[in-house]
Formats: sequence, C-alpha cells, structure tokens
Amino acid sequence: MRPPEASGWLPFNWRKRAGAEIFATAGSDGKRRYLQSLGVAHVMSSRTLDFAGEIKTLTSGEGIDIVLNSLAGDFIPASLGLAAIGRPLRRNRKDRPSGRHAEVSSRYPGIRYAALYLGEEEPARIQAMLRELLPAFEDGSLEPLPRRTFGYAEAKDAFRFMAQAKHIGKIVISRDRARRYQAPAISADATYLVTGGLGALGLQIARTLVARGARHLVLTGRSAPRPAAAR
Repeated sequence: MRPPEASGWLPFNWRKRAGAEIFATAGSDGKRRYLQSLGVAHVMSSRTLDFAGEIKTLTSGEGIDIVLNSLAGDFIPASLGLAAIGRPLRRNRKDRPSGRHAEVSSRYPGIRYAALYLGEEEPARIQAMLRELLPAFEDGSLEPLPRRTFGYAEAKDAFRFMAQAKHIGKIVISRDRARRYQAPAISADATYLVTGGLGALGLQIARTLVARGARHLVLTGRSAPRPAAAR
C-alpha cells in the first residue's frame, strides 16, 4: 500500500519488488488474466467505473496511495476519489482536468496532483531511470513487455491491429523485417498531408519528406501547435 515515491514510474514487477500492493484494471478477460499471471492479485475491469467501489471495499474505505491512470472522462474523478489523503497522485499528461491543479486541490484536499510526461523531462533524469532499470533486465528480475512485430510494409496492418485494442504490451514496426520494402518516390510537385503532423513523430515525418524532395506539406492536428511545431 505504501511503495516508494519512484514506484509510480516503474513496471509491475519492479513495483512488486518495492513492496507495493497493486490494484490494476484492464479492458478484456484476456488482459485481466495476463495481469493475474504476473502476480497482480487485484484486477478489475477498465470498461466501467465499478473499479472505484471495488477498490474502496478491498481497502476498507482507505483508498490507495498512488494513482497512475491514463483513462479520461468520468474515470478522472473516480480515480481522484481513490487517492489517500496526503499521498501523491501521479497521472498521465493527457488526463489533466482542464489543466488546473488548483481545481484538483480545492475539490480533493490533501491530494498532490502531478502530470507525468517523460517527453518533457530532462535527458539526464531519463538516463538515470534507464540505468536503474537495465541491471534488472540483465539479471532477469525484470522482463521486457510482450511485443508483436510488423515490417515497414505492414504498417497499415500494425495501426489497424492497435486500433482494435486487443494487443498486450507493445506493437513494433521493425526495420529487420523491411529489407524488401521499397519506399515510394517523393515528388516536388505533389502535396503531402500528414495527420497528427504537429507532434514529435509527425514533425519527424515532415522533415524526412522534405529531405527526400517534398516541397508542399499540409500538417494537421487536434490542438494548436506548440512553439517547436510552429517554428
């Protein structure tokens, strides 16, 4: 119930090793069985808000110390209501309630709210975290997440598979399986549309297109571009 501060960042086995009692949710029976196979004792559905009442019952109304959540909508207040008074609440950057920490503090006194987004952390801090994890992978106490690999030519299939939300672990598009893949020719007279083109991956795709000869690009996104994208 009371793991070290850093455990909110780490994989299940590492959190278990730190002495944390884990309460997890997943969207299908298969995924819940997989979590149980990892030794997670308390596994509930992520498709409804019932997990909040179940966790309250399991903890005799005390709630939990750290919430690490990437769900949105009504799941945000349900998760906020589970955090024990005076304990840190760690959340995904996407799920900040209107981005106002003061609002969270006023509605949930005693809860410390922090949005986690590794892309904005200092490189030295990320390096330190990775160095801490690597020895555990080398000695076998931690194992890589399951993965399903696609080649470059199968990228469309990879995204379709991901959209079905049936996978466990990571989906990888591998260069090793792309040796026979011939990249399409790029024309300076054509216009290229990059959806999601204002994020880090979209901008990298745009740079690659320009480097290969593209001169007319349309970049679209769901939110206003950040300064780096605007530049």
